[in-house]
Amino acid sequence: MHLRGAPAVVVASMAFAAMTQLDMVLVNRYFDSGLAAQYAAASVLGKAVLYLPGGLVLALLPLVAARKARKQSSGTMLGQALLFTFLLCGAAALAYAVCGRWLVGLLYGDKYPEAGGLLASYGFAILPMALVMVAEHFLIAQGRVVFAWLFVLIAPLQVAAIHAWHPNLQAVIGTMGLCGTVLAVAGGGILLWESRRNRR
Repeated sequence: MHLRGAPAVVVASMAFAAMTQLDMVLVNRYFDSGLAAQYAAASVLGKAVLYLPGGLVLALLPLVAARKARKQSSGTMLGQALLFTFLLCGAAALAYAVCGRWLVGLLYGDKYPEAGGLLASYGFAILPMALVMVAEHFLIAQGRVVFAWLFVLIAPLQVAAIHAWHPNLQAVIGTMGLCGTVLAVAGGGILLWESRRNRR
């Protein structure tokens, strides 16, 4: 990766953290302690979806960088990685939707009765960010950082949207899911556009 891309990667990492962590800060600000505790219980489990493809990301970086050095295409590798991530994290989100209440009860007892319903939504809301994380690391391994700036554009919008509209906890989760989806679609559009341009 070129040195000039390092600041972009640092900023993007901070923006990614903001998009996946600041929801808890905002919930603590706008909701009472009881509801915030319910949300925190669901959030801790829901964010586990982000870490499921962690091993894949670690394996992907050197492989993609090596292919880049040999001037070989890695598009198929990215497609396979995204498909694997979608299936793995999608299965986890589906498990939360089906067994969320039981899982919360197993881990927390009866302290957070509302957390199970929140967890059912949270898994699907965080799923786009898992896909984005894999795509972003793929691009970093290729020394490309243009996509990284999408984080900087959308992260403040997510914070502003939650600040402006938070009638209930499900609305906060929905806003996170919507912003993550917009980020994933925008990033996918950039990848597709670059792929077509490079073929010309």
